[in-house]
Amino acid sequence: MSRHTRSESSTIKNRLSDGVSGQLQRAYHKLWPSGQVSRLLESGIVVVYPPEIWTKILHYVTNIPYMYEDLCEPQEFFQFAINHRATSAQVDQLRAVLHQRWYLKRVCKGWKEILEKMGRPWIRTRVRNHLPVIPAGTRRLDICGVGKDPKQKNWISRLLSSLFLPQSRRSASLDGVTTLAVEGTVLTTEDIHVQDVILDAFDREGNQVRSLIYEENSAFIGDLFLAGLESSFSQLTSLTIRAYWVKGELTLQHVESVVLHVDVLDLTGWTFPSLKHYCLGSAQSDESNPLQAFDISLLPGPSLNLRSLLLYPQYELDTSMLFWQMFPALEFLGVAQINVDSSPPDNHPLRHLGSSSRPGRRQRDVYEQLAIALERLPHVVTLITPYIGNESLPEGMEVSRIRLSQTCEIRGVTWTMGNA
Repeated sequence: MSRHTRSESSTIKNRLSDGVSGQLQRAYHKLWPSGQVSRLLESGIVVVYPPEIWTKILHYVTNIPYMYEDLCEPQEFFQFAINHRATSAQVDQLRAVLHQRWYLKRVCKGWKEILEKMGRPWIRTRVRNHLPVIPAGTRRLDICGVGKDPKQKNWISRLLSSLFLPQSRRSASLDGVTTLAVEGTVLTTEDIHVQDVILDAFDREGNQVRSLIYEENSAFIGDLFLAGLESSFSQLTSLTIRAYWVKGELTLQHVESVVLHVDVLDLTGWTFPSLKHYCLGSAQSDESNPLQAFDISLLPGPSLNLRSLLLYPQYELDTSMLFWQMFPALEFLGVAQINVDSSPPDNHPLRHLGSSSRPGRRQRDVYEQLAIALERLPHVVTLITPYIGNESLPEGMEVSRIRLSQTCEIRGVTWTMGNA
Protein backbone atom coordinates (compact mmCIF):
# COMPACT_ATOMS: atom_id res chain seq x y z
CA MET A 1 0.00 0.00 0.00
CA SER A 2 1.50 3.34 -1.06
CA ARG A 3 1.76 6.16 1.42
CA HIS A 4 2.40 9.88 1.40
CA THR A 5 5.24 11.26 3.52
CA ARG A 6 4.35 13.03 6.74
CA SER A 7 5.15 16.43 5.18
CA GLU A 8 2.92 15.70 2.18
CA SER A 9 0.17 14.57 4.52
CA SER A 10 0.54 17.80 6.46
CA THR A 11 0.22 19.78 3.23
CA ILE A 12 -2.97 17.96 2.29
CA LYS A 13 -4.33 18.39 5.80
CA ASN A 14 -3.74 22.13 5.58
CA ARG A 15 -5.56 22.24 2.28
CA LEU A 16 -8.46 20.29 3.76
CA SER A 17 -8.80 22.91 6.49
CA ASP A 18 -9.01 25.95 4.21
CA GLY A 19 -11.79 27.19 1.92
CA VAL A 20 -11.62 24.08 -0.25
CA SER A 21 -12.09 21.72 2.68
CA GLY A 22 -15.87 21.73 2.73
CA GLN A 23 -16.22 20.53 -0.84
CA LEU A 24 -13.40 18.02 -0.57
CA GLN A 25 -14.76 16.52 2.59
CA ARG A 26 -18.25 16.25 1.10
CA ALA A 27 -16.71 14.41 -1.84
CA TYR A 28 -14.77 12.14 0.53
CA HIS A 29 -17.83 11.27 2.59
CA LYS A 30 -19.77 10.29 -0.52
CA LEU A 31 -17.25 7.46 -0.96
CA TRP A 32 -16.05 6.60 2.54
CA PRO A 33 -17.54 6.44 6.05
CA SER A 34 -17.43 9.66 8.05
CA GLY A 35 -14.24 10.09 10.03
CA GLN A 36 -12.06 7.63 8.08
CA VAL A 37 -10.15 10.31 6.19
CA SER A 38 -9.66 12.51 9.23
CA ARG A 39 -8.24 9.55 11.19
CA LEU A 40 -5.75 8.86 8.40
CA LEU A 41 -4.72 12.50 8.35
CA GLU A 42 -4.27 12.62 12.12
CA SER A 43 -2.02 9.55 11.92
CA GLY A 44 0.12 11.24 9.28
CA ILE A 45 -0.69 8.56 6.71
CA VAL A 46 -2.87 8.98 3.67
CA VAL A 47 -3.63 6.02 1.45
CA VAL A 48 -2.94 6.74 -2.21
CA TYR A 49 -6.20 5.74 -3.85
CA PRO A 50 -6.32 4.87 -7.56
CA PRO A 51 -6.33 7.85 -9.96
CA GLU A 52 -9.86 6.90 -11.04
CA ILE A 53 -11.14 7.60 -7.53
CA TRP A 54 -9.26 10.90 -7.24
CA THR A 55 -10.55 11.90 -10.68
CA LYS A 56 -14.14 11.46 -9.45
CA ILE A 57 -13.41 13.42 -6.28
CA LEU A 58 -11.71 16.33 -8.04
CA HIS A 59 -14.40 16.40 -10.72
CA TYR A 60 -17.04 16.64 -8.00
CA VAL A 61 -15.18 19.52 -6.34
CA THR A 62 -14.62 21.56 -9.51
CA ASN A 63 -17.90 20.84 -11.29
CA ILE A 64 -20.35 23.66 -12.10
CA PRO A 65 -23.86 22.17 -12.08
CA TYR A 66 -26.06 22.43 -15.18
CA MET A 67 -23.33 23.95 -17.40
CA TYR A 68 -22.42 20.86 -19.43
CA GLU A 69 -25.50 18.68 -19.25
CA ASP A 70 -27.88 18.48 -22.17
CA LEU A 71 -30.40 16.35 -20.28
CA CYS A 72 -31.92 16.55 -16.82
CA GLU A 73 -34.58 15.06 -14.57
CA PRO A 74 -37.91 16.84 -13.88
CA GLN A 75 -36.94 17.87 -10.34
CA GLU A 76 -33.80 19.54 -11.78
CA PHE A 77 -35.44 21.36 -14.67
CA PHE A 78 -36.12 24.62 -12.79
CA GLN A 79 -32.39 25.12 -12.12
CA PHE A 80 -31.35 23.66 -15.47
CA ALA A 81 -33.50 26.10 -17.45
CA ILE A 82 -32.01 29.07 -15.59
CA ASN A 83 -28.38 28.14 -15.04
CA HIS A 84 -27.70 26.37 -18.33
CA ARG A 85 -27.69 29.85 -19.90
CA ALA A 86 -24.61 30.93 -17.90
CA THR A 87 -26.03 33.54 -15.53
CA SER A 88 -23.76 36.06 -13.84
CA ALA A 89 -23.68 33.79 -10.80
CA GLN A 90 -22.45 30.91 -12.96
CA VAL A 91 -19.72 33.09 -14.48
CA ASP A 92 -18.59 34.10 -11.00
CA GLN A 93 -18.53 30.43 -10.07
CA LEU A 94 -16.36 29.71 -13.12
CA ARG A 95 -13.79 32.24 -11.91
CA ALA A 96 -13.85 30.69 -8.44
CA VAL A 97 -13.42 27.19 -9.87
CA LEU A 98 -10.45 28.26 -12.00
CA HIS A 99 -8.79 29.72 -8.90
CA GLN A 100 -9.65 26.58 -6.97
CA ARG A 101 -8.14 24.34 -9.65
CA TRP A 102 -4.92 26.35 -9.52
CA TYR A 103 -4.85 25.92 -5.75
CA LEU A 104 -5.55 22.16 -5.88
CA LYS A 105 -2.74 21.61 -8.38
CA ARG A 106 -0.31 22.79 -5.73
CA VAL A 107 -1.38 20.14 -3.22
CA CYS A 108 0.58 17.29 -4.81
CA LYS A 109 1.96 16.07 -8.12
CA GLY A 110 -0.77 13.46 -8.50
CA TRP A 111 -3.59 15.99 -8.22
CA LYS A 112 -1.83 18.28 -10.68
CA GLU A 113 -1.57 15.52 -13.27
CA ILE A 114 -5.23 14.56 -12.84
CA LEU A 115 -6.48 18.16 -13.09
CA GLU A 116 -4.34 18.86 -16.16
CA LYS A 117 -5.64 15.70 -17.80
CA MET A 118 -9.20 16.76 -16.98
CA GLY A 119 -8.55 20.04 -18.77
CA ARG A 120 -10.76 23.10 -18.55
CA PRO A 121 -14.27 21.97 -19.48
CA TRP A 122 -15.77 25.46 -19.96
CA ILE A 123 -14.19 28.09 -22.22
CA ARG A 124 -15.91 31.47 -22.19
CA THR A 125 -14.37 33.91 -24.66
CA ARG A 126 -15.13 37.29 -26.18
CA VAL A 127 -14.50 38.27 -29.78
CA ARG A 128 -10.95 39.68 -29.97
CA ASN A 129 -7.91 39.77 -32.21
CA HIS A 130 -6.35 36.45 -31.20
CA LEU A 131 -8.05 33.07 -31.10
CA PRO A 132 -8.30 31.34 -27.72
CA VAL A 133 -6.64 28.00 -27.15
CA ILE A 134 -9.21 25.23 -26.85
CA PRO A 135 -7.57 22.74 -24.46
CA ALA A 136 -8.25 19.04 -24.12
CA GLY A 137 -11.38 18.20 -22.20
CA THR A 138 -13.34 21.25 -23.33
CA ARG A 139 -17.03 20.40 -23.24
CA ARG A 140 -18.59 23.86 -23.46
CA LEU A 141 -17.70 26.90 -25.57
CA ASP A 142 -19.32 30.31 -25.00
CA ILE A 143 -18.76 33.08 -27.57
CA CYS A 144 -19.79 36.42 -26.06
CA GLY A 145 -19.86 40.07 -27.04
CA VAL A 146 -20.72 39.68 -30.71
CA GLY A 147 -21.35 43.14 -32.17
CA LYS A 148 -21.53 45.07 -35.43
CA ASP A 149 -17.86 44.87 -36.51
CA PRO A 150 -17.71 42.90 -39.82
CA LYS A 151 -14.25 41.58 -38.83
CA GLN A 152 -15.94 39.46 -36.20
CA LYS A 153 -17.41 37.24 -38.89
CA ASN A 154 -13.96 36.04 -39.95
CA TRP A 155 -12.82 35.64 -36.32
CA ILE A 156 -15.78 33.47 -35.39
CA SER A 157 -15.44 31.45 -38.58
CA ARG A 158 -11.77 30.69 -37.84
CA LEU A 159 -12.55 29.83 -34.21
CA LEU A 160 -15.35 27.40 -35.01
CA SER A 161 -13.45 25.85 -37.92
CA SER A 162 -10.52 25.17 -35.58
CA LEU A 163 -12.73 22.78 -33.61
CA PHE A 164 -12.73 20.39 -36.56
CA LEU A 165 -9.01 20.46 -37.41
CA PRO A 166 -7.27 17.07 -37.51
CA GLN A 167 -5.75 16.08 -34.19
CA SER A 168 -2.22 16.65 -35.49
CA ARG A 169 -2.98 20.31 -36.28
CA ARG A 170 -4.69 21.22 -33.01
CA SER A 171 -2.90 22.92 -30.15
CA ALA A 172 -4.40 20.26 -27.88
CA SER A 173 -6.38 17.09 -28.21
CA LEU A 174 -10.10 17.87 -28.34
CA ASP A 175 -12.66 15.20 -27.60
CA GLY A 176 -15.47 17.49 -28.75
CA VAL A 177 -17.47 20.50 -27.64
CA THR A 178 -20.93 19.26 -26.74
CA THR A 179 -22.42 22.59 -25.55
CA LEU A 180 -22.21 25.75 -27.67
CA ALA A 181 -23.47 29.15 -26.48
CA VAL A 182 -23.50 32.30 -28.61
CA GLU A 183 -24.41 35.61 -26.97
CA GLY A 184 -24.37 38.98 -28.66
CA THR A 185 -25.93 42.36 -29.16
CA VAL A 186 -26.09 42.08 -32.95
CA LEU A 187 -25.80 38.67 -34.57
CA THR A 188 -27.28 39.58 -37.95
CA THR A 189 -26.80 42.82 -39.92
CA GLU A 190 -26.19 43.68 -43.57
CA ASP A 191 -22.44 43.31 -43.03
CA ILE A 192 -22.18 40.39 -40.63
CA HIS A 193 -24.26 37.24 -40.59
CA VAL A 194 -22.98 35.39 -37.57
CA GLN A 195 -25.95 33.06 -37.76
CA ASP A 196 -24.73 31.83 -41.16
CA VAL A 197 -21.15 31.49 -39.92
CA ILE A 198 -22.26 29.26 -37.04
CA LEU A 199 -24.43 27.08 -39.24
CA ASP A 200 -21.74 26.70 -41.91
CA ALA A 201 -19.08 25.80 -39.33
CA PHE A 202 -21.12 22.97 -37.81
CA ASP A 203 -22.67 21.61 -41.00
CA ARG A 204 -20.11 18.84 -41.26
CA GLU A 205 -19.20 15.39 -40.00
CA GLY A 206 -17.73 15.41 -36.51
CA ASN A 207 -20.19 17.89 -35.02
CA GLN A 208 -20.75 16.67 -31.46
CA VAL A 209 -22.83 19.58 -30.17
CA ARG A 210 -25.85 18.31 -28.27
CA SER A 211 -26.86 21.53 -26.54
CA LEU A 212 -27.18 24.89 -28.35
CA ILE A 213 -27.77 28.20 -26.54
CA TYR A 214 -28.44 31.16 -28.83
CA GLU A 215 -29.10 34.55 -27.27
CA GLU A 216 -29.75 37.97 -28.75
CA ASN A 217 -32.69 39.84 -27.30
CA SER A 218 -33.38 41.86 -30.46
CA ALA A 219 -32.92 39.02 -32.97
CA PHE A 220 -35.44 38.13 -35.66
CA ILE A 221 -35.20 34.40 -36.35
CA GLY A 222 -36.90 33.18 -39.49
CA ASP A 223 -37.09 30.33 -41.98
CA LEU A 224 -33.51 30.51 -43.30
CA PHE A 225 -31.84 30.28 -39.91
CA LEU A 226 -34.22 27.59 -38.66
CA ALA A 227 -33.62 25.51 -41.80
CA GLY A 228 -29.87 25.81 -41.29
CA LEU A 229 -30.22 24.95 -37.62
CA GLU A 230 -32.18 21.84 -38.54
CA SER A 231 -29.44 20.78 -40.97
CA SER A 232 -26.35 21.63 -38.89
CA PHE A 233 -27.61 20.58 -35.46
CA SER A 234 -29.86 17.63 -36.21
CA GLN A 235 -28.47 15.68 -33.21
CA LEU A 236 -29.38 18.31 -30.61
CA THR A 237 -30.99 17.10 -27.39
CA SER A 238 -31.25 20.57 -25.78
CA LEU A 239 -32.11 23.93 -27.35
CA THR A 240 -32.23 27.37 -25.72
CA ILE A 241 -33.22 30.48 -27.69
CA ARG A 242 -33.52 34.04 -26.41
CA ALA A 243 -34.73 36.42 -29.13
CA TYR A 244 -37.36 39.01 -29.93
CA TRP A 245 -39.17 37.27 -32.77
CA VAL A 246 -39.23 33.67 -33.99
CA LYS A 247 -41.26 32.30 -36.87
CA GLY A 248 -40.71 29.42 -39.26
CA GLU A 249 -40.60 25.66 -39.51
CA LEU A 250 -38.24 23.55 -37.41
CA THR A 251 -38.08 19.80 -36.83
CA LEU A 252 -35.55 18.28 -34.43
CA GLN A 253 -36.11 14.60 -33.77
CA HIS A 254 -33.90 14.18 -30.67
CA VAL A 255 -34.52 17.38 -28.68
CA GLU A 256 -35.82 16.62 -25.19
CA SER A 257 -35.27 19.98 -23.47
CA VAL A 258 -36.37 23.35 -24.88
CA VAL A 259 -36.02 26.76 -23.21
CA LEU A 260 -37.57 29.69 -25.10
CA HIS A 261 -37.50 33.36 -24.06
CA VAL A 262 -39.16 35.03 -27.03
CA ASP A 263 -41.46 38.06 -27.21
CA VAL A 264 -43.20 37.28 -30.52
CA LEU A 265 -43.51 33.55 -31.05
CA ASP A 266 -45.16 31.40 -33.71
CA LEU A 267 -44.59 27.67 -33.21
CA THR A 268 -47.02 26.51 -35.86
CA GLY A 269 -44.30 24.76 -37.86
CA TRP A 270 -42.25 23.39 -34.94
CA THR A 271 -42.08 19.64 -34.38
CA PHE A 272 -40.11 18.10 -31.49
CA PRO A 273 -41.46 14.55 -31.13
CA SER A 274 -39.07 13.68 -28.25
CA LEU A 275 -39.82 16.78 -26.14
CA LYS A 276 -39.90 16.08 -22.39
CA HIS A 277 -38.94 19.37 -20.69
CA TYR A 278 -40.24 22.79 -21.76
CA CYS A 279 -39.71 26.34 -20.50
CA LEU A 280 -41.45 29.39 -21.97
CA GLY A 281 -40.93 33.06 -21.19
CA SER A 282 -40.24 36.50 -22.66
CA ALA A 283 -36.85 37.91 -23.73
CA GLN A 284 -37.58 41.34 -22.26
CA SER A 285 -39.01 40.09 -18.95
CA ASP A 286 -41.45 43.00 -18.87
CA GLU A 287 -44.08 42.05 -16.33
CA SER A 288 -46.15 45.15 -17.13
CA ASN A 289 -47.38 43.39 -20.27
CA PRO A 290 -50.77 41.66 -20.03
CA LEU A 291 -50.71 38.00 -19.09
CA GLN A 292 -51.15 35.45 -21.85
CA ALA A 293 -52.99 32.23 -21.24
CA PHE A 294 -50.89 29.14 -21.96
CA ASP A 295 -52.47 26.71 -24.39
CA ILE A 296 -51.44 23.67 -26.38
CA SER A 297 -50.52 25.77 -29.46
CA LEU A 298 -47.50 27.10 -27.55
CA LEU A 299 -46.10 23.59 -27.08
CA PRO A 300 -43.82 22.33 -29.91
CA GLY A 301 -44.17 18.68 -28.97
CA PRO A 302 -46.73 16.12 -27.79
CA SER A 303 -48.25 16.96 -24.41
CA LEU A 304 -48.66 13.28 -23.56
CA ASN A 305 -44.88 12.83 -23.11
CA LEU A 306 -44.05 16.11 -21.36
CA ARG A 307 -42.45 15.59 -17.95
CA SER A 308 -41.55 19.21 -17.04
CA LEU A 309 -43.32 22.52 -17.74
CA LEU A 310 -41.94 25.88 -16.57
CA LEU A 311 -43.82 29.09 -17.43
CA TYR A 312 -42.51 32.57 -16.63
CA PRO A 313 -44.71 35.47 -15.40
CA GLN A 314 -45.86 36.38 -18.91
CA TYR A 315 -48.02 33.25 -18.93
CA GLU A 316 -50.79 32.11 -16.66
CA LEU A 317 -52.16 28.62 -16.30
CA ASP A 318 -55.44 27.19 -15.09
CA THR A 319 -55.30 23.53 -14.18
CA SER A 320 -58.65 21.95 -14.82
CA MET A 321 -59.24 18.22 -15.07
CA LEU A 322 -58.72 18.58 -18.84
CA PHE A 323 -55.20 19.89 -18.18
CA TRP A 324 -54.23 16.80 -16.18
CA GLN A 325 -55.64 14.59 -18.93
CA MET A 326 -53.62 16.42 -21.59
CA PHE A 327 -50.42 16.18 -19.52
CA PRO A 328 -50.58 12.69 -17.98
CA ALA A 329 -46.77 12.34 -17.64
CA LEU A 330 -46.08 15.74 -16.03
CA GLU A 331 -43.81 15.43 -12.98
CA PHE A 332 -42.69 19.07 -12.55
CA LEU A 333 -44.89 22.16 -12.90
CA GLY A 334 -43.47 25.65 -12.47
CA VAL A 335 -45.55 28.80 -12.97
CA ALA A 336 -45.70 32.37 -11.70
CA GLN A 337 -49.37 32.36 -10.79
CA ILE A 338 -51.01 29.00 -10.24
CA ASN A 339 -54.74 28.42 -9.92
CA VAL A 340 -55.51 24.76 -9.30
CA ASP A 341 -59.11 24.34 -10.38
CA SER A 342 -59.12 20.62 -9.71
CA SER A 343 -56.77 18.11 -8.15
CA PRO A 344 -55.04 15.65 -10.48
CA PRO A 345 -56.09 12.00 -10.44
CA ASP A 346 -54.52 9.89 -7.70
CA ASN A 347 -52.31 8.10 -10.21
CA HIS A 348 -50.96 11.31 -11.75
CA PRO A 349 -47.11 11.54 -11.45
CA LEU A 350 -46.86 15.26 -10.51
CA ARG A 351 -44.44 15.42 -7.56
CA HIS A 352 -42.55 18.72 -7.97
CA LEU A 353 -43.96 22.26 -7.88
CA GLY A 354 -42.17 25.56 -8.57
CA SER A 355 -42.80 29.28 -8.74
CA SER A 356 -41.05 31.36 -11.41
CA SER A 357 -42.09 34.71 -9.91
CA ARG A 358 -40.05 36.50 -7.27
CA PRO A 359 -42.22 37.51 -4.32
CA GLY A 360 -43.19 41.17 -4.46
CA ARG A 361 -42.98 41.65 -8.20
CA ARG A 362 -46.77 41.47 -8.46
CA GLN A 363 -49.56 42.37 -6.11
CA ARG A 364 -50.68 38.78 -5.67
CA ASP A 365 -49.31 36.88 -2.72
CA VAL A 366 -47.19 34.10 -4.26
CA TYR A 367 -46.74 32.26 -0.96
CA GLU A 368 -50.47 32.21 -0.26
CA GLN A 369 -51.14 30.85 -3.74
CA LEU A 370 -48.58 28.10 -3.28
CA ALA A 371 -50.05 27.12 0.10
CA ILE A 372 -53.49 26.79 -1.50
CA ALA A 373 -52.01 24.85 -4.42
CA LEU A 374 -50.32 22.38 -2.09
CA GLU A 375 -53.66 21.62 -0.49
CA ARG A 376 -54.99 20.61 -3.89
CA LEU A 377 -51.85 18.77 -4.99
CA PRO A 378 -51.56 16.11 -2.29
CA HIS A 379 -48.74 14.12 -3.91
CA VAL A 380 -46.23 16.98 -4.32
CA VAL A 381 -43.01 16.27 -2.38
CA THR A 382 -40.72 19.16 -3.42
CA LEU A 383 -41.27 22.90 -3.80
CA ILE A 384 -38.81 25.38 -5.33
CA THR A 385 -39.11 29.18 -5.29
CA PRO A 386 -36.74 31.99 -6.31
CA TYR A 387 -34.04 32.97 -3.85
CA ILE A 388 -34.81 36.40 -2.33
CA GLY A 389 -31.68 36.91 -0.20
CA ASN A 390 -32.00 39.78 2.24
CA GLU A 391 -34.81 41.48 0.35
CA SER A 392 -37.73 42.54 2.50
CA LEU A 393 -41.09 41.07 1.60
CA PRO A 394 -44.18 43.19 0.92
CA GLU A 395 -46.44 43.83 3.88
CA GLY A 396 -48.42 40.77 4.84
CA MET A 397 -46.43 38.41 2.64
CA GLU A 398 -44.07 37.42 5.44
CA VAL A 399 -47.05 35.93 7.29
CA SER A 400 -47.93 33.92 4.18
CA ARG A 401 -44.33 32.75 3.87
CA ILE A 402 -44.39 31.43 7.44
CA ARG A 403 -47.71 29.73 6.82
CA LEU A 404 -46.33 28.08 3.66
CA SER A 405 -43.26 26.93 5.59
CA GLN A 406 -45.49 25.34 8.22
CA THR A 407 -47.60 23.65 5.54
CA CYS A 408 -44.46 22.16 3.96
CA GLU A 409 -43.26 20.91 7.34
CA ILE A 410 -46.58 19.26 8.14
CA ARG A 411 -46.84 17.71 4.68
CA GLY A 412 -43.18 16.63 4.56
CA VAL A 413 -42.58 18.77 1.46
CA THR A 414 -38.97 19.80 0.84
CA TRP A 415 -38.86 23.54 0.11
CA THR A 416 -35.73 24.89 -1.58
CA MET A 417 -34.83 28.24 -3.14
CA GLY A 418 -32.97 28.73 -6.39
CA ASN A 419 -31.98 31.45 -8.82
CA ALA A 420 -34.77 33.34 -10.55
